[in-house]
Formats: sequence, structure tokens, C-alpha cells
Amino acid sequence: MNNVKIAIILSRFHESIGKKLLAEAVKAFKDKKGKPENLTLIRVPGSFEIPLTAKKLIDTKKYDAIITLGVLVKGETYHFEAVAKALVDGIRSVMLETGVPIIFEVLIVPDIKLAEKRAGKTPDNNKGYSAMISALEMVDILRNLSK
Repeated sequence: MNNVKIAIILSRFHESIGKKLLAEAVKAFKDKKGKPENLTLIRVPGSFEIPLTAKKLIDTKKYDAIITLGVLVKGETYHFEAVAKALVDGIRSVMLETGVPIIFEVLIVPDIKLAEKRAGKTPDNNKGYSAMISALEMVDILRNLSK
């Protein structure tokens, strides 16, 4: 994994939980012997901005995979559904268009307690850690398919 380059896009909304996801993603990268200089972090204002940012990062041709991290909590208005749909559709479109894996770990949850649970303190219960493991696995799979 020494030569794998990963970009992480982190939404700043619900930042305290996002930071927990990020910390475990970075830990997983280190656990798998990734080089710190091969990991890039981009912070965006909210989840809606993630697909465009992913596309711009992929266009640089510097990254083997992208990880998206953040928290989107259901509110009382339709805004939640609109942002969630745009986010999912945008990420899917970018990934299929470019062929670069985008690991989707923006927590789309009904309440903040569930987001906190999914951003736990150990690798077994933190979606940031599992996102990095998935990204590294997808890079390996796609490299092997290209041989």
C-alpha cells in the first residue's frame, strides 16, 4: 500500500463527528503502511459540495481512490432528502464516469445519536476506518483487473 494515493473529502457540517471518522480513516491508512504524503484531506462546507470536489480531485489524476466522510442528519424539512439524493446521485455519477472508486461514508441518519454510534472509538465501530479499508481493497481489485 506504499504507493496508493487516497484523497479524503470531509464535510464540515457536524464537524465533531466528522473528525472522529477522519481520525479512524487516517489510522487505518497508517495501519496498512500507507505513506502520510500519499493521503490528502479536503474539507468542504457540506455534503452537497462533495461530488463536485471528488470530480475535481479525480481530474488531477493524482488519486487511486476517494473517500467521502460527513454527517447528514434528518431535519424537519425536505432539504435533507434533496441533499441526500443529490449527494448519492452525484457520487455514483462521478465514480462511474471516471472509473475511480469513491467510498461513500457520509452518514445519512435519522438522528445525531446514530451518527455518533457509527463514529465510535474503535475500528470495529467507526465507519471512517472501514471506509479506508474499503478504499485500499478497491484499489487492489481494480489494479488486478487491469492486468
